[in-house]
Amino acid sequence: MTTARTIISLALEGMNRLSPGEVLDADLAAVCLRRLNAIADDWSTGRDMAPQDVITSGAVTGTSLTLGTAPFAAITAGEAIISAQADGLPMTPITMQQYNDIRLKTQSGRPEVYAWDGLATVYLYPAASGNTINLLTRAPFSSFADLDTSYTLPSGYQGAFAASLAVAMAPSLLGGVPPGLLQAEKRALFNVKNTNVRPAIVGANPLSPRAGGNILTGWNR
Repeated sequence: MTTARTIISLALEGMNRLSPGEVLDADLAAVCLRRLNAIADDWSTGRDMAPQDVITSGAVTGTSLTLGTAPFAAITAGEAIISAQADGLPMTPITMQQYNDIRLKTQSGRPEVYAWDGLATVYLYPAASGNTINLLTRAPFSSFADLDTSYTLPSGYQGAFAASLAVAMAPSLLGGVPPGLLQAEKRALFNVKNTNVRPAIVGANPLSPRAGGNILTGWNR
């Protein structure tokens, strides 16, 4: 468990702007908290730093489903979709242009492809008819609500947040970014990204005859 206060204190200590036993200045803490949340938001947009993959399931009927609403209320609009299944079978991602080119979008059955609009709507084809849809998403960071709320972070993230915050605050507090801070940030981010790399699994389903492709272009064998 960690708090924003702990991360901010570590960052300021790394810049020699907070001595042992010194009380954190409230105005400086507020500025650091804003920067810290900006870093968390920035990390949430990519796949290297976001710490958790989540599977959410729900029964769907119709040509689309909406993130942020039941049964997918737990998925925030804009949260990256990594993969999807319908009734336990993989669905193939297609572009919005490819989905738009489908003529009979209301044809129902088990969805085989999906098109995500990048925000809250996931279009399905064929249209779902009470099928169970599983979405694998990469959860973003929540904002640090205040200085003292406790959060659970994977190993390495407290140090990475502190190192990046130190680099972000250094220009205004030190007049520049010392090489040592840059090296510390580079090392911390490398460690977290390296930990987040999931091993590639080739041919996870040996019974599947499909090696790639989609319903629009055909399947490669």
